Amino acid sequence: MRLGPHLAWGRVLHGGDHRRALAGATTRRGVADGIVADGSMTDGRLTDDGVARAVSSGAGRSGLGGSLTVSGGACWRRASDAKELAMADVKERILARIDPDEVIGFAKELVKIPSYTTDETPVAEFLHRFLQAERLESRLQEVDPDRFQTIARLPGVGGRPSLMFDGHLDIDPIPGGWVRDPWTPTVENDRFHGAGIYNMKGGDAAMVMAVVAARRAGVRLRGDVWLAGVVGELQGGVGTVHLLRSGVRADMAIVPEPYSTQNIITKHTGVVEFLVHVIGRSAHISAASASRTCRACRGSAWAASSVGGAASGSCGARISSPTSAPCSSTCASRPG
Repeated sequence: MRLGPHLAWGRVLHGGDHRRALAGATTRRGVADGIVADGSMTDGRLTDDGVARAVSSGAGRSGLGGSLTVSGGACWRRASDAKELAMADVKERILARIDPDEVIGFAKELVKIPSYTTDETPVAEFLHRFLQAERLESRLQEVDPDRFQTIARLPGVGGRPSLMFDGHLDIDPIPGGWVRDPWTPTVENDRFHGAGIYNMKGGDAAMVMAVVAARRAGVRLRGDVWLAGVVGELQGGVGTVHLLRSGVRADMAIVPEPYSTQNIITKHTGVVEFLVHVIGRSAHISAASASRTCRACRGSAWAASSVGGAASGSCGARISSPTSAPCSSTCASRPG
């Protein structure tokens, strides 16, 4: 009998009896059931398909309580049960690596770095250094000259699906009326106060620390997990567009803003671009009345304005400003 790095108790219904087997596995406490065939202990392991498999040296038997399929000495546990077991274990292992105080501390560090739209590079560089220190693959991607965003990856073992966390690093302009220093983040009465924490450095901190926790837990996910700290959300998402055009792709994506995991939505705003042709003459609203005068008088009006005096239009009316309407119904000139 060969044991894996961890031990777990597994049970299988065989001939009306519950028998236990020690099995090695790749998940917490080795949570992949071992299987007893012909009363002998076997080696259990988790396959790439998430199916717990036990290999017996003897010939397989059929009719094991309807929950096993036996063929050529290999016993396959019901795949859905094994997947649920594995996923629950992965979740527990990652959550065990989440330190709430560390998450809040990291969010504070993000808030301390001003990152208005077009000025995101300093926070992108901070994030890049942090992810490198956490042994994640990270790089700075130049979107515009000297304007960078951060792209990182937690490699999977090969396969799909892949997942991307996408969060923008730029923040809204700071409104008036703040009673605290917006760049000195504080937590009071369970509320976080700081520039850009709602839109969306709180979400940035959550997604970064989630991936860091997965790396620290040592879980082996099938697909890659991407982290994208992008620029230009207030410019229509230019950072994400640049990211996609550079060839970075994922099967699924999560944008962690703005309502927490209690309000997950699966829709997003769209954009419609169209062109409108308008027949007429453009004019500033301050010259709206002048736009109704004849062409000749309008020219005289602007000439009068430029010298600070008055002039006569072609129709003989006195013009003192370009916003006056010198033309009368007797003007012989064709209205403009």
